[in-house]
Amino acid sequence: MPNFLLGADPELFVVDGEGKFISSIGKFGGTKENPIPIGEGCAIQEDNVAVEFNIPPSDSEDAFVAGLSFALSEIEKKAKFHNLRLAIVPSARFEQDQLADRAARVFGCEPDYNAWTGRVNPRPRAKDKALRSSGGHVHFGWTREKQYSPTIMVRGCDVIIGTALAQADPDERRRLLYGKAGAFRNKPQYPGFEYRTPSNWWIGSEERMRWMYQQMTRVVTFLDEHPTHTFEEDAALVDECINKNNKEAFSVLNNKYDLEVPC
Repeated sequence: MPNFLLGADPELFVVDGEGKFISSIGKFGGTKENPIPIGEGCAIQEDNVAVEFNIPPSDSEDAFVAGLSFALSEIEKKAKFHNLRLAIVPSARFEQDQLADRAARVFGCEPDYNAWTGRVNPRPRAKDKALRSSGGHVHFGWTREKQYSPTIMVRGCDVIIGTALAQADPDERRRLLYGKAGAFRNKPQYPGFEYRTPSNWWIGSEERMRWMYQQMTRVVTFLDEHPTHTFEEDAALVDECINKNNKEAFSVLNNKYDLEVPC
């Protein structure tokens, strides 16, 4: 058994038969305060123009994948009812007729933090008012007494997960709004944190889902083997790699940590 639980609350879009991005508002139901249960411990909600779902905390790789797969299947059924299909892309531009509802202009109000600076991340302001993005946040919770601080854990997630995702995820637009290096929230509800850097790209296949669970395991294993490591010396390289997609910076980190880029 692992010594942690892993959950997720990804977002995704829907499109019509012509490939036009369609707002989720009024089609799926649920809110941040009152998400709608869909079974197997999963729930959904409308978030701006996206559909957001969450899975229960998983104590194994198979359970993690099963939760994600079940939720996606249920959302797909709901989308088909409206003659829509899922679009698992990190960013999209919506036509103005899909942004008329006030809810389409409401963005997350809770601040998140930068694990490298300790500061609150500034609220995103997009020059392109039609641009929307979808996150693939993961929730980590300890199930043992020996723990590492969320700050150190998130830095480790950046080095092992975030930098590799920056190489694989072709989308550049989401990082104009969200997904900068070190983005996280402390979670007072449980001993852990929400890692907010990843987009939803990794939920696009079972292989990528398994990769996410395996890399989180690598973060824990690395810190168990190097309990005083702070990743402080990697800060500049991580910033270059995740925020600016600097390939040379990734190469240096890869040589140091033997990173695994998902397909």
